[in-house]
Amino acid sequence: IATDQAIIPFGTLVTIPTLPTPWNTQGFASSDVGPAITGQHIDVYTGEGKIALSEAYRITGYGNTVCVANN
Repeated sequence: IATDQAIIPFGTLVTIPTLPTPWNTQGFASSDVGPAITGQHIDVYTGEGKIALSEAYRITGYGNTVCVANN
């Protein structure tokens, strides 16, 4: 996932249980940044191509819960 490093530092492990299946059961690591990733915004990489783009649109939403794993 891509995160604002000031909010979720690089390497932090999280889950996002409010995402649709199967994404809601996966663990993610903060491993990317970008100029559009500021504040409470996370990008989940869904892959490449038309199917991945459709999946990205399907899981996009506001108000998701992000759970940080204990390190």
